[in-house]
Amino acid sequence: THTGLLEQQLTNATYECMVCCSAIRKDVAIWHCSTCFHIYHLYCIKKWANTGKNENDGKAWRCPACQNLNLVLPDKNYCFCGKMIDPPYSGYFTPHTCGDMCGKKRNAICKHPCNVPCHPGPCPPCTAMVNVACDCGKMKVNVKCSTAQNIKCQDACNRVLNCGQHHCGQSCHKPPCHSCQVKVERSCHCGQLNKQVLCGSSEYFISSYSCGQQCNKLLDCGNHKCLSICHDGPCDTCKLVPTLVTHCPCGKTQLGDIKCESGDLQGKSLRTSCLDRVPCCWKKCNKELECGELGSFHKCKNTCHTGPCPDCPESMSVVCRCQASSKLLTCKEFVLLKRRSLPVKCDNRCGSKMSCGRHRCCQNCCVDREHVCNVICAHKLTCGLHKCEEVCHKGRCPTCWRASFEELTCECGSEVIYPPVPCGTAPPICVKPCARVHPCTHPVQHKCHSEPSCPPCAILTQKLCMCGRETRANVPCFLQDVSCGRPCGKPLPCLVHNCAQLCHKAPCLDGGKIKCTQPCPAPRTACGHPCMAPCHVGQPCPPTKCKAQVVMRCECGRREEKMICLTGFFSTKDDYTRAAANIVASQLWNSQSIDLAVLKDVKNKNRFVASSLPCDDTCGIQRRNKALADALNIENANITNQLPGLTFSEFLRDFSRQNLKFVSEVEDVFIKIIKEAEKSKVGRKMHSFKVMPSNKRRLIHELAECYSIESESIDEEPHRSVIVTATKSVACLLN
Repeated sequence: THTGLLEQQLTNATYECMVCCSAIRKDVAIWHCSTCFHIYHLYCIKKWANTGKNENDGKAWRCPACQNLNLVLPDKNYCFCGKMIDPPYSGYFTPHTCGDMCGKKRNAICKHPCNVPCHPGPCPPCTAMVNVACDCGKMKVNVKCSTAQNIKCQDACNRVLNCGQHHCGQSCHKPPCHSCQVKVERSCHCGQLNKQVLCGSSEYFISSYSCGQQCNKLLDCGNHKCLSICHDGPCDTCKLVPTLVTHCPCGKTQLGDIKCESGDLQGKSLRTSCLDRVPCCWKKCNKELECGELGSFHKCKNTCHTGPCPDCPESMSVVCRCQASSKLLTCKEFVLLKRRSLPVKCDNRCGSKMSCGRHRCCQNCCVDREHVCNVICAHKLTCGLHKCEEVCHKGRCPTCWRASFEELTCECGSEVIYPPVPCGTAPPICVKPCARVHPCTHPVQHKCHSEPSCPPCAILTQKLCMCGRETRANVPCFLQDVSCGRPCGKPLPCLVHNCAQLCHKAPCLDGGKIKCTQPCPAPRTACGHPCMAPCHVGQPCPPTKCKAQVVMRCECGRREEKMICLTGFFSTKDDYTRAAANIVASQLWNSQSIDLAVLKDVKNKNRFVASSLPCDDTCGIQRRNKALADALNIENANITNQLPGLTFSEFLRDFSRQNLKFVSEVEDVFIKIIKEAEKSKVGRKMHSFKVMPSNKRRLIHELAECYSIESESIDEEPHRSVIVTATKSVACLLN
């Protein structure tokens, strides 16, 4: 119990004062709150109370725990029951108690004083037996005083309800009973409408009500109906009775003075009924209309007439509500606004700052002077759980006023924060090991925490990779999917290829849902190269061109170049034209005649087999030198016009013949950076060429290879250029 816990902590001197956070000893002066039963040092609570009174204009101070208002400053050290000042400490009683019977009143219902010794905390429930009546008063029972509340019998209440006619049918309950829910009908004064009201309500005791519609009862004249709103009592007398009408409608001429068209006085023919027409004079009506300004209202310009005056045909300038501008309105429009009590507004937007200092007034024709902002702030409070419920304001939002009256513990329950706990308070810090259930069996290496998930276990273990071929060591425990970094190699559903993905977890190709796209390895019938089309198991290879690289050599074997095989079906006319052009060029290079039968054969067979390269002048020189060397019995007869150990490509020779100046400039740059690299301490020298076309870049790359210089193309088209790098070793080699 709360009392038992307080007694134990006071006896062991482990109870802490909430103000100074120090333990309360057994012989110090204390003060206890009668609402929340928290205990403080008397010195600490005095200091707290003086500070609190100064902040509240000296009126009251609040308890640090329950925030209950107190008007009296604490000045003496009373025991818990309040009978003794400065109670001495004795080993036989709880510290700070007098040892006498408590005698405090438990609550407003119990009349028996507390019969246990002086104690901290709330008094225990009263155990005295009392005779208590049930809530409806029909039955009495003997129960404990602490439970003598809400005693109910099994009978109905049967009290008379507020209407005085019906009885309560609910089960036994405390008074008062609810209002009678029986509905009765009530008619309006004019008898046109009926409505249902609750029996016993305020409307029930009123015999009739006003429906708000026109009365429409016949007047005493028997000819006209009452035009008033539904009312109680008799209707007014008809206003057109001859005895009441003495003047014309405009009120300027008496009926006896109005002449008819024959010249006789109208008064001679007296009105005998309310249905007779009221004669009009020939004067102007001149009644004041609703339009116009105060003191100079417009007047009716028609002659004397019956009924209401017609609409005024004039216009008037009306100042808007904010007095910023005026607006021209017809009198009819002005009268409609006046009858509806609507102000005249302009289109000027206010734009003034609201009281919060953040928003601006967006009303047109605004007349507000304070501009109080009515927008709810809705910013998150410091607790992070609730939003500010005040209207938009300046400065910071107040602290969250909510508090919990349940104990806030850490995850394992070792550390406790006792109520009241302000909203947003973090759980207490606990230094004990985490007591949650973890997925692994390794020892816990982190402390108790309030985060929803524990930190991952980082102990190094051995785990099998996802493909199941290798056991990886030094793998953190939390890491589930371990890869060996090698291709999977498992047979695919096509039974032709193996999985080329790196070690993975899911089934290869998602269990066959994804189609294999690896190149087909089946040899072509025409050239023997692999098909290389996407995997097509169970279907013949598609008729596509062979794009395999083949090496073409001249007859003597000196020249060789890599070309595309081009064996395959011609899908377009351009493919056939390109193949035929290659054949014609090859025949013209080797001889001066063209064999058209070859072209016809290509067209009929719809395929092209790459022919050999023709020999050039260098090949002829080499053959001549070899024949001469064989005749003269000379060794190492491979003598040409090339540099020793170097072979220039056909592109390099052809381009050099046409662009000798550019080639010379490139070679000058190469010689320059080679010499600078030899003298450099770093042993390297770089040079960046300007942006140039692809054929010039190719020449630089091939020529740099002859000079043993590194070359690299950088940037993207059309701004691609070449960077060359010479090293000291190249300079030593050339020397």
